Amino acid sequence: MWVNVKFYNSSGTLLKEIGKYGPKKDRVLGKNVTVPTVLDPEGTRVYEILMAMSETQAKAFGKKPGKSFFFVLNDTIAKDNRIPPQGFSQALYDQPGLRPVGATYLDGQYWDDTRYHIPGSAALAEYQLSGRAKYAITQGDLNWINENVGELTQKQLMFIYKRLEREAW
Repeated sequence: MWVNVKFYNSSGTLLKEIGKYGPKKDRVLGKNVTVPTVLDPEGTRVYEILMAMSETQAKAFGKKPGKSFFFVLNDTIAKDNRIPPQGFSQALYDQPGLRPVGATYLDGQYWDDTRYHIPGSAALAEYQLSGRAKYAITQGDLNWINENVGELTQKQLMFIYKRLEREAW
């Protein structure tokens, strides 16, 4: 799973996209192919589990240790930064196959906060929102916004309604 973020200006023009998915030309086994993929993997926040082979397992089967697509032979996890479920606790999930690898989540945390540079207005460039605030805004949770941010102006309400209508965030 990855995060796809689109930044629009007030007239609805796309300014920037992170995590864009689409066709990419590549060469596989000597043949030119077009494959669907994330087009900017370095700049995209990806949540995934990457299986691997330990030194011992790799040696036993004559393979290289580390990340691997030999699913039957894999015996360890190189990376697991998937967002944990609601009710997560480090003590409960501290066992192979359950604990995060390469990521840290606090007890009770079932979200991730990621910072993005917002193109356009310098005033917005430093604006930081928690994962909960982003969720509230994109879902139109006006009760949460009013309780935690304050009353919105008519212009702000119209902005949210228009975005929800178009599902353009």
